[in-house]
Amino acid sequence: MCLLLSLCLFCFAWGCFFAPDRAHEQAEWSLAPAAEEIYNLLLLEQSIRSDDLEEVKRAARQLTELDPSEDTFVDAVNALMFRGEKTLSLEIARKAHLQHPESKRIHLVYAEAMMQAGRIEDGVDLLAAYAAGNPYDTHIIMRLAELFVRLKQFGRANEILNLIPADARPTELDPSFDAWPDIPVRKNPQYLYLKGKVLAGLNKLRDAEALLKQAVDKDPRFAEALAELAFLYENNKRPAEALEIYNRLLDLDSSNPSVWLRIIYSELQLGHADNAFAAVELGPPSLSFLLQAGQLFSSYKQWLLAERVYLKAAALPGADSEVFLYLFLTAMDSGNFDRAMNYLGMIPPESPAYERAVLYKLQAFSNAGRFDEAMQTVDEALQKFPAQKIFWLSKVSLYHVHEKYTEAELLI
Repeated sequence: MCLLLSLCLFCFAWGCFFAPDRAHEQAEWSLAPAAEEIYNLLLLEQSIRSDDLEEVKRAARQLTELDPSEDTFVDAVNALMFRGEKTLSLEIARKAHLQHPESKRIHLVYAEAMMQAGRIEDGVDLLAAYAAGNPYDTHIIMRLAELFVRLKQFGRANEILNLIPADARPTELDPSFDAWPDIPVRKNPQYLYLKGKVLAGLNKLRDAEALLKQAVDKDPRFAEALAELAFLYENNKRPAEALEIYNRLLDLDSSNPSVWLRIIYSELQLGHADNAFAAVELGPPSLSFLLQAGQLFSSYKQWLLAERVYLKAAALPGADSEVFLYLFLTAMDSGNFDRAMNYLGMIPPESPAYERAVLYKLQAFSNAGRFDEAMQTVDEALQKFPAQKIFWLSKVSLYHVHEKYTEAELLI
C-alpha cells in the first residue's frame, strides 16, 4: 500500500502541473476496483491537505478506512492535530492503536493526541507502558524522561531512565546521540545530562553534580549541561563556581543575554559590583537586557550603578520613556528626591507611561507632606486630560489623606 500511495502522490503532483484548475467532477465511467481505489486515494490525499477542516475530517475517516496502514493513520492523525481537531484525531489514533498495538509511531501519535485533548496523564501512561515493554528503545525512553522532567515528575523520570539496560545502544538516528553512536546510552553525554537534571530535581545534588560534570567533560560544548551545572552551583550558594561555568557558556555564545545576566548576578553575589557593571558594558545593548540588569543591581541595593544602567537604556535609539519610571524608583530608593522628580518630568504627556508618572509623583509629594505640589501635579494632569477618571479619583483621595473632606465632597 505504501508503494501505491507513493504512486498516487506522484500522479497527483503530475496532474497539478498539467490539469486545469477546476473542482473534481464525478467520473462518468465505471472503474475497476483497483483503479477506483487509486482514484479515491488520489482524492483523499488531496483533501487531507485542504484548508477546509470538514474536508480534512471526511478525508481522514475515508482514507484510514480505505488504507488502514501505519503510515496512513499517522498522516491522518497528524493532519487533524495540526488543524486543532482534538476529538476525531483521538478517535482515529485509538483505532490505529487497536490495529497496530506494537507500533512505536502509533504509540507516539496516540499519546500526542491524548495530550492535545487534555489527557496528559493518559498520554504519559501510554508511553510509559510501551517503554516498560521495550527497554532497548532508548529514543522513546529518553523523550519520555524529558516529558516527566517538564512535568516536574522527577521520580517517574528516574524510574524510566533506569529501564535502559547497561549495554543499550541508540535505537535510531537522534540528534542527541549523533556524536556518540557507538557507545552505550548510559555513557552518552545526553543521558548523563538528563539523569543529572533528574537527580537534581530529587535533591540528590552530589550525584547530580558528578553526572553533569561527566557530561561536560565528554562534550565541553554541551551548553544545556553547562547551564544545568551552573544552576546547581547557583542554587546552592556557590557563585564562584557558577560564574566559572557561565563564562564557559559565554565562550560558546557571547550574544546570549541570559548568560550575561547570570554573570552579573553571580558577580553581585560575590560582592563584585564593579565587575558586574563591566559585564553590563560588554553585554548586548538591548532595552530588555539593560532593564533586567538594572533590576539586579537594585535588588542588591547598588542604586547608583542601577541608575547608570538605566541611563544607558534611556540613551538607546527609540527607547521607551517608561525607562524614566525605573530611574525615578531607583533615585527614590537612593534617597535623592529631587533627581527622582526630575526623571518623572522627562516623560511627555503623550507617553503611555504618563499616567503612572503622574500617580508616582502624586504619591511621592503626598508621602513627603508636600500637599500643594501634589495638588498642582494632579491639576496639571487634569488640564491635559480632563476626562481621565483616575486623576479625579486621585484628587479626591488626596483631599481625604490631608483631611480636606469638604473639598473632596464637592468633587464626588
